[in-house]
Amino acid sequence: MTSVVAETDALADVCVGLDTGASIALLGANDSGKTTFLDLLLGFRRTTGGRIGWIGPEGNRASSPRTSAAFQSVMRYEAPLADNVAFGDWSGVADPTPSRHDAAAVSRVLDEVGCASLPLDLPEGFMTLVGSRWPDSRGLSGGQWQPVAIARCLYASYRGAASSPQLRVLDEASSALDAQAEADLRAVLLGAALPEDGLTIFVTHRFPIIRVADVILVFENGRLVEQGEHRQLLALDGVYTALFAAQARGYGGDD
Repeated sequence: MTSVVAETDALADVCVGLDTGASIALLGANDSGKTTFLDLLLGFRRTTGGRIGWIGPEGNRASSPRTSAAFQSVMRYEAPLADNVAFGDWSGVADPTPSRHDAAAVSRVLDEVGCASLPLDLPEGFMTLVGSRWPDSRGLSGGQWQPVAIARCLYASYRGAASSPQLRVLDEASSALDAQAEADLRAVLLGAALPEDGLTIFVTHRFPIIRVADVILVFENGRLVEQGEHRQLLALDGVYTALFAAQARGYGGDD
């Protein structure tokens, strides 16, 4: 499949089948094609060639999957903390009362992303207005906003809603976190609380998380050049091995 930017294909010669129930890591240098690949999956761009399909459990072609996503650039709603999480399930948004939130799900998902103490640090707890626009709102740091956005991405799944996503995308959604904080999110990145027919695709540059993904897709110059799991890719002694070795040297380790 290809996506044309000016006169150059942003992606070409990409052929891959992704099984549900799996966690998929995307790896590659900047401008390697990772983001374009995600944009196509999410419908943000249209292909100029090739095809993207979602196959149902009985082998029939299905409609686009229910999707949730979190990105490096976080959407910061000028709203209560609980709303910033609960907007992950739009089925309750029309209800104007505070009880529209599944308080247990909000609490559980914030705990899952390492923010259990955040409501305790705010004057009105979950109902504290967060942001910077209003005089009585409380600002959050980048290292707090990113987990909140990830919690929003997870909320429908933890609520057990019918709208629970089948496809979860996390595109450098934890980039503002330190290595340990991101490691604590490993279960989330690997597909926690997704239904059996769900699929998690994530982008991160930290190999301690990449290496435990079910499948790793390696992009270079707009092409999918390698795919497999960690040890399979190391055995190829190719692009993945070079990237892994470079980071391992930085940490003073090996495989």
